[in-house]
Amino acid sequence: MNECARDVYRTFCAKYSYECEYDFVDYIIKEHTDFDAGDECVAYFIEHCENETLEESSLVNFDRSDLANICMCYTRDLINFYDKNEDSVLYWVDQYCEACGYTSRLQLCEGDNIEDPDDFKTALVNHGMTYLGGQLLETVRNAFD
Repeated sequence: MNECARDVYRTFCAKYSYECEYDFVDYIIKEHTDFDAGDECVAYFIEHCENETLEESSLVNFDRSDLANICMCYTRDLINFYDKNEDSVLYWVDQYCEACGYTSRLQLCEGDNIEDPDDFKTALVNHGMTYLGGQLLETVRNAFD
């Protein structure tokens, strides 16, 4: 549907109190961004924000907080997520390192309390997914401009 048709549909939805799927975060990420919906980390956010507008979505918090405080507050969940999605997590960690100019993943986690390998896994998931959440937030916000 072109932009004009979407605007007509939005007006119809507003008039009859329907939710407009074109304003949902998951729709915008899947249909109007370059993010790969098949990527496990991106898919997590798509599922987590399903049928939510930006204002309702937890993505709005990613400009001032991190994944562990917004979505995955249990260490067990972070470790399990890393174990199931290691390649995707490391890809986003590497993207974050590159964006910040870090030379290693260890440098990224320099201020974290790392006492064992599981602590390193949780730090990597938290940093990588927080970076991705921030990137998705910025992209979805720009879609509304």
